[in-house]
Amino acid sequence: MMLLGLILAMLTGLYLSATRSVSFGQSMDGSTRVASNAANELSQVMRFATTLKVTGVTAASPAFVAAGRESVTFYSNVDVNAMTSVALLPARPTRVMFAIDPTSRALIESRWTASAAGTAWVFAGTASTANSILNLGASYVAPGAGAPLFSYFDTSGVAIATPATGSMPAADLARIGSVLLTISVQGTSGSSAGPVIVENTVVLPNLVAVSP
Repeated sequence: MMLLGLILAMLTGLYLSATRSVSFGQSMDGSTRVASNAANELSQVMRFATTLKVTGVTAASPAFVAAGRESVTFYSNVDVNAMTSVALLPARPTRVMFAIDPTSRALIESRWTASAAGTAWVFAGTASTANSILNLGASYVAPGAGAPLFSYFDTSGVAIATPATGSMPAADLARIGSVLLTISVQGTSGSSAGPVIVENTVVLPNLVAVSP
């Protein structure tokens, strides 16, 4: 009976160890998928960031409306139809906001559609309801002492300071030439597993070309 008990204890230990390994693997796989999907979406949309032509004003408005550590709002040509005529108006941009919900720690993508106004496009106020909202997963880790979700650089690669809360000053918004994404997602198996971190630098060719 003592031998049987020893064998059962060994088998139980092996079973629990295998179960923990499977759970850990599934958790890491899920976190990797969330982080990778978020990186792809952020990179694709942000790469097409563009300035906004304003009626009656010679200089276009900066591409970035607001830029913070866990939230960014900008104009993008991501939804532009290549077959659309631009004889009267420039390509119609989309206003996009990516922001971490502070309660659920989910990354939310919101989009607003522009309306024609003469030879330019206009958007409703920032408090207006978005035309589309997409949840890009949850469990995003707060930056703490690490890198924030969004870090900004000018066209020369010099970092632009971002305040701990809110957005950077308007003068700095026009300087943004690239954005470093540091996407950190914690798995469901617990903090001991450590988060999955994906980094990617998004160069903004439309803004680099028009920067003074």
